[in-house]
Amino acid sequence: MRATDIVSEANRLKVGHHALIFVRPVSLAAAAAVLVAGCGGGGSARACPPALSDEPKRTPPAELAFPAGAHVYVSEGPFGKTERFYAVVDGVVDDLVTMRDTATQELLDAGFKLLTKDAEPPIEAEGHVQGKYLVSVQVTELCDGKLRLRYTVS
Repeated sequence: MRATDIVSEANRLKVGHHALIFVRPVSLAAAAAVLVAGCGGGGSARACPPALSDEPKRTPPAELAFPAGAHVYVSEGPFGKTERFYAVVDGVVDDLVTMRDTATQELLDAGFKLLTKDAEPPIEAEGHVQGKYLVSVQVTELCDGKLRLRYTVS
């Protein structure tokens, strides 16, 4: 399938740009978990998938700090020196910026330095920090009462 076909299909299904995060083949279970995880973004309420209680194949680096109550449920990569870790935390779309600030502050408290923050509510909010790793934290709505935090670590 061509990229333009994927975008057209995502638009037809009213799926946000987060559904287009696949860059390499992954297992069917991981693909399903990440696809569901990538469909956040201010849509109507939807049930949470059972995959949110899973454990990631790879453990996040010890230097990463997560907000209280966050559960890392899937990992992707490595893709060269880059890995992704997906966490879920309680919250709603109105909490995107607050959770971005909380997640970013956890990393700052762990010794990282702030690079930038941005937000496009109700779709997503991001924080970018640098330390031992370059880390981007993206917060999106995931399902009823849950937010997804995607940590891209390079």
